[in-house]
Amino acid sequence: MYKIININNYTKKEYDAWYAVMSEEKRKRVDGFAFEKDKKATVFGDMLARKMLSGPLAKPGTDIVFSVSEKGKPYVKGAHCFFNISHSGDYVFCAVSRREVGADIEVVREHSESVLRRVCTQEELSYVLEKPGEVAVRFTEIWTRKEAYFKCLGTGVTDLKGVNTLSSEISKDMITKRINDYVISIYEKP
Repeated sequence: MYKIININNYTKKEYDAWYAVMSEEKRKRVDGFAFEKDKKATVFGDMLARKMLSGPLAKPGTDIVFSVSEKGKPYVKGAHCFFNISHSGDYVFCAVSRREVGADIEVVREHSESVLRRVCTQEELSYVLEKPGEVAVRFTEIWTRKEAYFKCLGTGVTDLKGVNTLSSEISKDMITKRINDYVISIYEKP
């Protein structure tokens, strides 16, 4: 399951309440952000994950304790329920699954052809360039698919051209959708 929220739909009171629920370490991280938008995205991303996990874990979101793997991927200790958070612009996106999951949201925007060539495999590049009027959307689809894939693995983005996200092996566990000016992708580990 997944959900997208607009961080501007929440009040300062809600921000303060969910900020207080976060771990001291995460609050310090939020306090170090220079931009208010980054602070809100992190706090409301944490809130969204807690709310979405509360049902499957059968406990209030405020009682959920997050841990972080050695590679920096957040998880719920001792739970067989996984989540991943992403944000772009005013939106926060969270996916929850019984399998390891990675999620990404990005606003659609133009990129130079040199960026496309650095990121895409030959099959992906052919897909992106196939319809000239849709290059930005198609590249954002590929980018979010790669981000979701690597976030699911918990490795960080390691070899962009080494992974073909259009391959049947990856595509069968991937969901990609366009929502207004954004693209979301979710990858669940088989």
